[in-house]
Formats: sequence, structure tokens, C-alpha cells
Amino acid sequence: MLKDIAAIVQICFYIVGATIAILTYRSAKKGLLNTVNTEYQKRVMDHLQELSESLYRDIEDKESEKSLYYHYYKNMYFDVMLKWMAEKFKKHMEEGKDPAHFVYRGTSHPLAVRRLFSLRKQITSNPFIPNDISIYVVNFLCKIEITVIEVTREMIDVVTEYFREIEVSSYNPDTLMNYDQNRAMVRMFETKMKEQGFGKQEVEAEIYKIRIMIKQHLESFNPLK
Repeated sequence: MLKDIAAIVQICFYIVGATIAILTYRSAKKGLLNTVNTEYQKRVMDHLQELSESLYRDIEDKESEKSLYYHYYKNMYFDVMLKWMAEKFKKHMEEGKDPAHFVYRGTSHPLAVRRLFSLRKQITSNPFIPNDISIYVVNFLCKIEITVIEVTREMIDVVTEYFREIEVSSYNPDTLMNYDQNRAMVRMFETKMKEQGFGKQEVEAEIYKIRIMIKQHLESFNPLK
């Protein structure tokens, strides 16, 4: 009889011990997961804040060579591109070639396009940016990139045609592209970008929309809401 009672007590002891062990493990696991989740959410917030500030700088910093404004709305690239084209045409004419046969073989990708490509890859591969925001921003940047490339190619065609129409007798290598012509090309670029829905105001509005998306996502972490 005593042996039976001892056996029952021992079994109960093992059951209680096993139950406590399981509950302790589950509690520890939950605590660990909560810690990991908290740290992950903190990293998400940090990266979203960085993305938001970066986009804001792009539309507000009008002097930084890294900003979208500098590349797309001051259009410093076109001054350089037109200079390259004029130099190639000058060489073409100095070699005694017919201006009607001039072809510009050079880059049609402004430096900002390479920056956009790098930024898209960075956002796409960033594990701390939520998928909905990542996909939206990447698609937006991709559309800008494609539009800038297409418009730049159109601009190159316009300038190439301008050179081809130059009369050999009136050719002056020092006045191929003057300041007024450069500014006219810049205005044409701005107009074409606006026609495609990527004028300065349209891009600003879209970036503010993305910043609001980020703000709403960050507010979801507020425990008081």
C-alpha cells in the first residue's frame, strides 16, 4: 500500500516538474521572441525614418548634387551633355564631314539615373522596410528613372537634328550652343517631364504622399492608439 502511494506521489512529482519546465520554457521563449520582435520593430522605425528624411532632402535641398531637385530641376546635367555634343560635332566638322551625317554616340543617362538605380536596389533589398512601402517607393523611382532616360534621349535627338541643319559656310565652332539655347533645352526638358507626370510639383506631391504612408506606419507602433 505504501509502495503504491509512493509511486503515485513520485508520478505526480514528475508530472508537476515536467509541467513547470514546459511552462518555464514557453515563458522564456515568448520573452525572447518579444525581445527580438521589439528590436526588429525598432530597426524598422529607424530605417523608415531614414527613408522619409532622405526623400524630404531630395525635394528640399536645392544645392546638394545628391538631390533630385539638383539633377532634375536645375538640370546641371544638360549643360554638360550639350557641351559634350557640341565638342563631338566640332570634331566631326573639323574632320571635313557632312553635318547631315552627324550622329551622337554618348551616354543618355544622367548621373542621377545611376543614383536612382542604386537607391532602388538598396530599398528593395532592405529587410527593415515593409513590403507595401518598399514596393510603392521602388515603383515610383523606377517610373522617374525610365521617364528621365526617355526624355533625355528625345533631347539628344533634338540637339542632333539642330547640328545636322547647320550650314557648313556659317559653321562657328565657338557658338554651337550658347547660354540661351542651353536654357531653352532645359525648359524643354522640364516641360516634357511635366507632360509625363513628373514635373517638380508632381514629384513633390508624390514624395509627400510616401512620407505620409511612412508616418501612418510608424503611428501603428504607438501603444496609446
